[in-house]
Amino acid sequence: MPLTRSLVRSLTRPLAVPVGSDPEAALLTPDQVSGLALWLEARFITGLADGAAVASWPDAGPNGYTASQATGASQPVFRQGQLGGYSAVSFNGSSQYLALSGAGLGLLNGVGGVTLFIVCQSAASGSLQQAFSASTPGASTQRLSAGLNSSGVQQVAGRHQDADGLVTVTGGTVTTGAWCVLTTRIDYLAATAQLYVNGSGAGSAAFGSAGAVQATSSAAIAIGALCNGVANFWNGSLAAVILYTRALNTSERSQLEQSLGQQYGISIAAA
Repeated sequence: MPLTRSLVRSLTRPLAVPVGSDPEAALLTPDQVSGLALWLEARFITGLADGAAVASWPDAGPNGYTASQATGASQPVFRQGQLGGYSAVSFNGSSQYLALSGAGLGLLNGVGGVTLFIVCQSAASGSLQQAFSASTPGASTQRLSAGLNSSGVQQVAGRHQDADGLVTVTGGTVTTGAWCVLTTRIDYLAATAQLYVNGSGAGSAAFGSAGAVQATSSAAIAIGALCNGVANFWNGSLAAVILYTRALNTSERSQLEQSLGQQYGISIAAA
C-alpha cells in the first residue's frame, strides 16, 4: 500500500498526554515542526509479515525520500510487536542497510543546521555502528554520521565543507539491549553540536568552523551503515530516523523527544 498523507495521519497516534517528568510539556508529531526533511518510522511500513525482508522504508515526510535496498542479502528484517507494540527494522551488524537515492542525496545540501532523532536498540557493543550516514560528493567521505562507537557511547561525526577534516563528538553511554532516543543537534552557522540520550544532555562541543554545509549533494546516504554501505553496520533495531534540516530550539527538541517517548514507551528527561 502506498504511503499517503491520509495513511500517515491514520497511523499516527494522537499525542495529547505529556509523559516524562515535565507534565506541562506540549507534545508534537514530527510534521508539526518546520524543517522536516526525512521521517522514517517502521510503524509506517505496511504489507510485510514479521521476519520479512525490508526492500524499502517509506518516508512519511513531505519529500518522499524512500530508503531502499535491491540486494536481497543486504536487506534488513521487519519485526512486529517491538517497543510499545510497534514495529522496528532489524539489522544484522554485518551486511544489511538501506540507502537513499535520487533527490534524497541532496538532503544536506547547503543547510545551516540539522537535528536528528534516532529511536534505536543496539544488540551488542564492540564495534562502531552508524544508524545514519551521509557522504560528501566522495562516497566514502562522511558529511554527517550518527550512531554508537565501539564502547556503546553515542557518537556523531561530520564536516560542513567537503575539504574540512572530520570532527567527532561523543557522549552518553547506551545500555545494550535497551531502547532509547538519540538526538543530535548541530548548528553549523554557530559551529556547535549537542548530543542527547533520552532527553538528557550527553555531550556538547565545537563543530569545526562556522558556516553552512557546502552546497553539494551527497554521493551516498545510508540507514544502518557507513554512507557507502561497506562498514560500520548497525547491530540491532531501528524504529525511527527523523531528520530536520535546521537546528531546532530547546522547546521543539524536547517536545519531539517527549512525543517519541510516549509513542514508544521510553522514559524521557524533561528539558
